[in-house]
Amino acid sequence: MDRSGASNRDQLRGIAHRTMAERGLLLDSLKASMAGQPAHYLDDDLDGLAHHCTEQEDNAAKVERQVQKSAAALLLSQGLDVGDRVRVALVDTAVERGFIDLRRASG
Repeated sequence: MDRSGASNRDQLRGIAHRTMAERGLLLDSLKASMAGQPAHYLDDDLDGLAHHCTEQEDNAAKVERQVQKSAAALLLSQGLDVGDRVRVALVDTAVERGFIDLRRASG
């Protein structure tokens, strides 16, 4: 955040592309700035906190994805052998990461 009176509109634009944790920190500083109070954090503090929060959010997403994959593998493995044919529906793809998400289709 720029403490020299940078445009609040510019600060708001930057908030739109941040993670939830980053937005909370930035909004706190923006509120203080609008109220004419000093910011609660220094720029370096905010950058460090935002980076840490983003890393933790990424780690949580990885764990969640692994749990979902494990649960899907468990469900698919019940009553199935390698080579069995199963109907699936495409749920999502992430080409840049090489992911293809499928779910078992009914019928």
